[in-house]
Amino acid sequence: MIGIFEAGGTKTEFISGNAENLVQRTGPGIHPMFMDEEAISSVLKELTVGVDLNGVKEIWFYGASCAGHELAGKVRKIMEGFFPSVRIWVESDLLGTARALCGRAPGFAAILGTGSNACLYDGRDISRGMLSFGFWLGDEGSGGYIGKAVFRAWLKGELTSEQSSEAESLFGSERETALQSILEDRKPNARIARLGGMAIRRKAEPFFSSLVRKCLNDFLEENKELLSEAGAHFCHFSGSVAFYLKEEISELLYAKGLKPGVFADRTAERLFHYHLTQAI
Repeated sequence: MIGIFEAGGTKTEFISGNAENLVQRTGPGIHPMFMDEEAISSVLKELTVGVDLNGVKEIWFYGASCAGHELAGKVRKIMEGFFPSVRIWVESDLLGTARALCGRAPGFAAILGTGSNACLYDGRDISRGMLSFGFWLGDEGSGGYIGKAVFRAWLKGELTSEQSSEAESLFGSERETALQSILEDRKPNARIARLGGMAIRRKAEPFFSSLVRKCLNDFLEENKELLSEAGAHFCHFSGSVAFYLKEEISELLYAKGLKPGVFADRTAERLFHYHLTQAI
C-alpha cells in the first residue's frame, strides 16, 4: 500500500491504499513558506484521522515550495513524526503534476492554481523549470496573480459598485483597510486568489475578460523559452485556474503554434495510479 499527498496553497488531497481499495480525503492547503510546523501538523492530522495506515509502506508528498532543500526538509521532518516507520519522499508539486499528466512521455507541464509553475519534463524528471519568484513577485497566470490584478483595480476604484461590493465580501475587508490587511495576513496567496476566482467567474464581462487574458499571456511570455523547447510535445496544465480557463489557454497556445494537452483540475488520483503502475 502507498500514500500520496498533493498539497497546494488552497487544498491538500490525500490518497492511500492500493488498486482494489483506496481512501481519499481533501483538506486545507499546506504551504511551508507561509505555515509553521503546528499549522502543517494540524492539516495532516485532519487528513489522516480515522484512516488505517498500518499497511502503508511508502508515502510521496508533492507540495508547493518543496523543490528547495530547506522547505522540503521542514515538511519531511513533520511527515516523519506522523509516519515513523514509512519510507517518505518529499517532492515539488510541479514534479507531481508532470508525472500525473505526462506519465512516461516528455512534455511541457504547468500548474495554474493558487500559484503557478512550469517545466519541461523528460518522461521521468524535470529537465528544466520556470524561474519562479513566488506570490509577491511572480506566479504569473495563477489565481493569486489574477487576484492581485483585481486587487489593484479595486483599490484604484476601477471596479463597478457591484464588482467592488463582491470584492469586499470575498476579501473580508473594506477597501480602505484592504492593503494593510493583506500585508499582515499569514496566507496572503489564498486570500488574494479569491479575487482571482471572482474574475474567472465573471470572465464574460469585458473588463475581466481582458484582465484574465492579459494574466494568462503574461504566464506564456514568462515561459516562452520553455514553450519553444517543448516543440511538438503536448502542453499539459493542472489546477483550478487552468481547468476553468482551458478554452482561453488553448486559444493562446494555438496562436503560438503549440499543442494543448490535458487540462486537469485534480491530479492526485492520476498521481496515485502513476506510483501504483510505474517503478521509479
